[in-house]
Amino acid sequence: MLFGYMRVDLSDPDAALRRDRLRKAGCERLFEDADRNKRSQRGALLDEITSSDMIVVTRLCQLASSTADLIDVCRTLKALQAGLRSLDEPWADTATPAGWMVFEVIAGVAEFEQSLARQRTSTGRTAARERGVRFGRPPSLTMEQISQGRQMIADGTSLRKAASRLGCHYASLFRALSNGGRD
Repeated sequence: MLFGYMRVDLSDPDAALRRDRLRKAGCERLFEDADRNKRSQRGALLDEITSSDMIVVTRLCQLASSTADLIDVCRTLKALQAGLRSLDEPWADTATPAGWMVFEVIAGVAEFEQSLARQRTSTGRTAARERGVRFGRPPSLTMEQISQGRQMIADGTSLRKAASRLGCHYASLFRALSNGGRD
């Protein structure tokens, strides 16, 4: 069975044309999502699909929001022994061995790009730390406030009362004092 899937926007003038193209391609049922983020109809479609069924889209970007998302959908279809075909991208037809090969190559490239991005991010964070960049939220207490807090506690003021006088939560003062002055 051929199932059509498309994402529609309220201001999309091409939605009717895409619907017609999917019907002309032989789609017996159409699933449409209006919300790009939720894609509840895509989930319903994937729940309904069985072996030898095919999802047809006009463009792959209609089905998935990213390469990783597309790969996840394709792996789900492969596990179900179902297929995917794009009308505008003839190379994207998993009904053929060549089509699956193309998706496997795309998956490999996407995973390679993700590992490169992780490596670049890690390298960049390490270099930034070496330059003294501090990650995370900014300190809630200045060095002067930490010194005042340390002095108040040395003079016998409770941690909670010292924090109250400094205008912070006692846990913030405790953490700053425990970290040697680094909040």
